[in-house]
Amino acid sequence: MQNSKSEVVYTKSSGGLILRNGIKGLECIIVSQCGTSFSLPKGHIERDEESIDAALREVEEEVGICPVNIEYLGKIGSYQRFALNSKGEEDYSELKTITIYLFNLLNSEKIFLKPKDPQNPYVFWLSLKEAPNKLTHPADRGFLRNNMVKIIETYCRIY
Repeated sequence: MQNSKSEVVYTKSSGGLILRNGIKGLECIIVSQCGTSFSLPKGHIERDEESIDAALREVEEEVGICPVNIEYLGKIGSYQRFALNSKGEEDYSELKTITIYLFNLLNSEKIFLKPKDPQNPYVFWLSLKEAPNKLTHPADRGFLRNNMVKIIETYCRIY
């Protein structure tokens, strides 16, 4: 259902930045949303669902990683942006508040990325340094860039 320009629906989404120490140093997972845009794995929080539970569910759906194979490292933060439509363009009828959590992939050499969500069929590893340039939405890029020091410090403190 498309809203008129004056009506805005406010929604909440949750997702994860999944890290591993890989060939290119610290690497993260990027997903293709409907084949038209690139983002971190994330999605809407369901009714009566906690934000962290939604993040874990979205990671499993969009990346194919079972929650037992990732380690929670902390909450990175939240930001707002408009949703993207099926063409990868901003949809001004939906303003999302997105919360992103930091995870480490356990046993990364034994885990294969296989999305369960047919609308998001592509997933790949990219160096954390290169990741902001690959993300489609400027707010996603800005969030990752603005939190880069926090992300690296958190990961390095634990590993």
